[in-house]
Amino acid sequence: MLSKEFLEHLYNRYNKRDFINSDPVQFLYRYSNPADIEITGLIASSLAYGRVAGILSSVVKVLNKMEPSPYRFIMDTSLEKLEAIFKGFKHRFTTDIELTDFLFGIKTVILKYGSLQNCFVENLNNKDKTITGALEI
Repeated sequence: MLSKEFLEHLYNRYNKRDFINSDPVQFLYRYSNPADIEITGLIASSLAYGRVAGILSSVVKVLNKMEPSPYRFIMDTSLEKLEAIFKGFKHRFTTDIELTDFLFGIKTVILKYGSLQNCFVENLNNKDKTITGALEI
């Protein structure tokens, strides 16, 4: 098992922007609001499959339509408007329908729990051996 000290060492060594220029995590640095960051992280990680150039291109396409605040955009946009805005979106096998359902799902979770983090924490059970249960709401 990895020690906390070792993990902290790795974090301090590699948690630098120099290491992320081709990683979807780079998009988190666009924002300072935690609500924008958690939404951006979920979107970027959900599209992080396939070739790096395609991933980065797809994430940019989504985030550019959500500027200046992904949180405000999601909270202020109806499902019908999401469908119109992202009509024709495609990332490998993810279509505009799946993307808009996903974004609307994010909104639904935030309305119920206040944030994605709150949802995770509320559904986390310390008796579980993994965090999988907190991810399966």
